[in-house]
Amino acid sequence: MFFRIATALTFVLFAAVHAAAVPISGLYSTGVDDSSNLLAIGTVDSHYSLMFDGGTLIPRAIIPHSAWADNTDDFAQWINPSSEQNPSGTATFSPGDYAYELTFDLTGFDPSTAIISGQWATDNSASILLNGNATGITKPENGYKSLDSFVLDFGFLPSVNTLTFLVNNAGSSNNPTGLYVNVESDVSATVVPEPSTLLLFGIGSLGVWFAGRRNHRKSS
Repeated sequence: MFFRIATALTFVLFAAVHAAAVPISGLYSTGVDDSSNLLAIGTVDSHYSLMFDGGTLIPRAIIPHSAWADNTDDFAQWINPSSEQNPSGTATFSPGDYAYELTFDLTGFDPSTAIISGQWATDNSASILLNGNATGITKPENGYKSLDSFVLDFGFLPSVNTLTFLVNNAGSSNNPTGLYVNVESDVSATVVPEPSTLLLFGIGSLGVWFAGRRNHRKSS
């Protein structure tokens, strides 16, 4: 009986050590609030910081340009540095690189198990960086025409991470630019077990070993 109980305990503790993946907090689609509901048009998207030419801009949820990929779903919206008075995809901005950044914390997670997936569209070309490093995920100059899928499963840190969508506004004069990111709900990572859990797992394993030895002696 003891052997069976110890064996069951070991399996339970093994499952605790090898915990199922859980969602990563702090990852948000563009144009949503803390509950992932769509922001009102013109509202600041506080989840994303936006840098351009050494300065900081304010990204807002906007009415998309008619040439951009449709975003009639309830999961994300286009954003750009429009003013509150004219939150529109037709607003024009200087050519150059616009860095939209999102930070999230993987403290307590195993970073090698983290996965982020989603869909994105950009005006114009763009690339995704993780902690300042290129991921190889890019969009062409006409990246605004379609929503393309992306998956990130490497390059994560066991602490604060920075996800950057670097959007290049092409051209020689002011013209429209924007970013759309729908972070899918299956983003996840595995929790790192606490030392106490590992200790319990070790105790349970020893219990099984001792019970096995005792049963072996009785039967011999």
